[in-house]
Amino acid sequence: MSHAIDFPTPATQPPPRWWEALALIAIYFLLQVAVGTLVGRSILAIDNLMLDSGSTGLAPALRLPTVVVVTLTLATAMIMALVRWRWSAWLDGSRLPGLGFVRASDRFLVTAAGLGFVVPIVGGILTGWLAHGQDLGQTITEIGRGTPFGARVVLLLVVVSVGPLVEETLFRGVFLGALSRHMSSAFAITASALLFAVVHLPDLHGAAYALPNLFLLGWVCGWLRVRSGSIWPAVLAHGANNLIAAGAWFVVTHQP
Repeated sequence: MSHAIDFPTPATQPPPRWWEALALIAIYFLLQVAVGTLVGRSILAIDNLMLDSGSTGLAPALRLPTVVVVTLTLATAMIMALVRWRWSAWLDGSRLPGLGFVRASDRFLVTAAGLGFVVPIVGGILTGWLAHGQDLGQTITEIGRGTPFGARVVLLLVVVSVGPLVEETLFRGVFLGALSRHMSSAFAITASALLFAVVHLPDLHGAAYALPNLFLLGWVCGWLRVRSGSIWPAVLAHGANNLIAAGAWFVVTHQP
C-alpha cells in the first residue's frame, strides 16, 4: 500500500529568518576553511605516499588550484543541499521572501549580462580613484600566478559558475528574503550588498577602498533579483563580473 508524500508548503515551513541567514553565511565560510584544510592535508598525504613508493606526486603548481576547486565545489554542494532541505517550499518563490529559483525572462538575462560586464569597469575606476595608486592584491590573483594553463581554465570555470551560484543563493536568496520580512526591498538590497562587501574584504587583504566596488556589485545583483523575480539574473551578472576579474589575471599572469 503506497502512501502520499507530504511536501512542505509555505504554510508549514517558515521562510528564512535573518539569524538563520547569517548563520548559514558563517557556515559557508567556515566550511571553506575546514574543507580546504582537510583537502590540503589529504593532497599532501597522498603526495607523500606516492613519493615513498617512487611515483611522482601532484606538481606543486597544481596543489593550491586543486585545493581551491575541490573546496569551493564541496562547500557549495553542502550549502545548496542545506538550503534545499531547510527552505524547499520557498525555492521557487519569485516574490520575496521566496528564493527565486524560477526561470527569468530573456530581457532580464540580457540586462544582467550587460551589467555584469559594466559593473567591474565602473567599480574598477572607482577603486583606482579611492586607492590613490595602491596595489590591490586579490587572493584569486595570487592563486593564478604560476598555475599551468589547463588548471587555470578549470579554476576560471569554477570562479564564474560555482562561486556566483552559492553566493547569490546566500546573499540574494536567503539573506535578502529574510530581510524583506522586516524592511522595504530597497533597504534589504542595500543591507545585503553591504554585508556582501564586508565579508569579501579578507580576499582583498582588508583594503577598505575596495568596498564601494563590492557594494556596487551586490546592489546590482539585489536589484536584479527583486525586479526580475528570479535569482538567475543575479547569478549571471555575478558570473560575468568574475569573468572580467579572473580573466584579467588569466591573460596577464599566464606564462607559456
